[in-house]
Amino acid sequence: MRLLEPDLIRELQRRVADADNAVDHRFADDAIPARPLDTAGLEVVEERLGFALPEALRDIYLNVANGGFGPGYGLLGVGAGATDDLGNTADSLYVLFDQPDPTDPEWSWRPHVIPFAYWGCAVYSCITPAGTVIGFDGEEWVDEETPLDTWLRSWLDGSLKQPSARS
Repeated sequence: MRLLEPDLIRELQRRVADADNAVDHRFADDAIPARPLDTAGLEVVEERLGFALPEALRDIYLNVANGGFGPGYGLLGVGAGATDDLGNTADSLYVLFDQPDPTDPEWSWRPHVIPFAYWGCAVYSCITPAGTVIGFDGEEWVDEETPLDTWLRSWLDGSLKQPSARS
């Protein structure tokens, strides 16, 4: 996957700097985007996961913010980055979701697919190893793949919609 284009990084940085518009919804009035992560911190997360994050997502964490901005309740950080309302980061959710489900032995989380943006009510946008965004609506996958840069530009222009498998 290619890195994000410099103009998109700059546009995201401007949006993150605008505290009133950095995220669509907030859990707390004082919530702010997390500072970007350094390379060493990102490598620790990837070592714990056992695989590298897609390059474009790494680019966001290193050059924009470690979550806390974006659509819905925002992008989840990794490590000590921004969390969802239950205190989960993207990497901690992946580890949690990657466990077997004792109530449904046939179901399993998709390997290396990271839930990275939280919409509320167990709905996530997830990034595949190829760097495309798919949805998980709490019960089903929404497999309409969108390149991460296109997904981000849709959020910036206001046209991004929450993933849903339900008609």
